[in-house]
Amino acid sequence: MDNLNQDHNQSMPPSSPTPQKSTNILLIILITVVSTSILTGGVIYFFQDKKIDNVKKELESQIEKSSQESQKSKIPSAKTKTDVSEPVTKTNSQPTSNPATDSVETGESEPYAGWSTYINDRFNYKIKYPQSIQNQPVVISEATKAMFNNSGDVIGDASNLTAEERYAKFTGKICMNFSYGPKIGSISIAAPENQNKVAMCAYIGGPDFKRQENFQENITIAGKTYTAKVFRLYGHDDKAFFEQVKFSLADGTQIYLTSGTDINSYQQWPQIKAEFIKILESYEKIS
Repeated sequence: MDNLNQDHNQSMPPSSPTPQKSTNILLIILITVVSTSILTGGVIYFFQDKKIDNVKKELESQIEKSSQESQKSKIPSAKTKTDVSEPVTKTNSQPTSNPATDSVETGESEPYAGWSTYINDRFNYKIKYPQSIQNQPVVISEATKAMFNNSGDVIGDASNLTAEERYAKFTGKICMNFSYGPKIGSISIAAPENQNKVAMCAYIGGPDFKRQENFQENITIAGKTYTAKVFRLYGHDDKAFFEQVKFSLADGTQIYLTSGTDINSYQQWPQIKAEFIKILESYEKIS
């Protein structure tokens, strides 16, 4: 019996520890899952990083291309190069207190570079003038109604008209004044129709004076010589301080060159008068 039990015990295989085996399997599965996750994540990260790098390079390429095109657009093409000579444009050269007058800027060469052109479309002439002389700006004005009130001096058919009627018929453009202030003086231009003294076009006089002098002198404009009447005033120190030069052009236009009323600036009058004559040399009749 003992031998039978002994044989039975020897024939039974030894039992393995089942819980230990299950634990090993689970550990292997866990390691496999973790490894797979790490590998998959690495692959995904690699491709994501590669994609981001490609996008970055593409953006940098587009920015560089855009910058190059912008630089090219700033360089003028030889095919689009044009003549940039200064155009003649309309401009209002008068302050708002002056009546409207027609004026254009001129881009002409010397001696009138940078000057403007006044056009009188009522009495058909034009003349160039600088915007300032010795930093004194020009003020352009036409005759006011008050300048038509010298009824006692009017001659010819116009003497039968009232001041209002004369103003309506001839308009203020019959007398144009280009004034550069009391230190410089002014140029007054009276149309030929004013030979009958329709309006008083130029101011005569100055501060208190001791004596006056009237004489004639020759004025040469654009190669033509005109005989001018000169009216000059002297102060109590017997020094001249005011002068007006009057003469008529070949077409009957009357010109008045009037010095400034600033006594201290009269010594510059010869230079200023030469500048005024230069302005008058640009006078031109138009159709």
